[in-house]
Amino acid sequence: MRFGEESFTVRVSGGKVTAAREAAPAADVTFTGSPLAAAAAVHGKVPLADLEEAGILAVSGDRSKAERFVTLFVLPQKASTAATPGTAATAGAAAKAGAAAKAGTGDVGTR
Repeated sequence: MRFGEESFTVRVSGGKVTAAREAAPAADVTFTGSPLAAAAAVHGKVPLADLEEAGILAVSGDRSKAERFVTLFVLPQKASTAATPGTAATAGAAAKAGAAAKAGTGDVGTR
């Protein structure tokens, strides 16, 4: 991954993901863009092709590994808040707040 002047190497091996602040000279995949673009792909599930078309993320190298890489990171479920009578935290308000909260250039190298 390269985000401006910063480079990160992410390795996926044996069911583990490790990251280091270093350039990966021979990466299988390189993502170039901003941290927000990478987050949109990984956590927002925005297709890589859409980010590339928008010009905010570039992907080079093994395309199938790139597509697989962005599926490796799953956010934990959000904690639910119970509605109590007399409060604004109703189920409908919580759903609206959750919907309103949803919203995503650097190089990313994986081996």
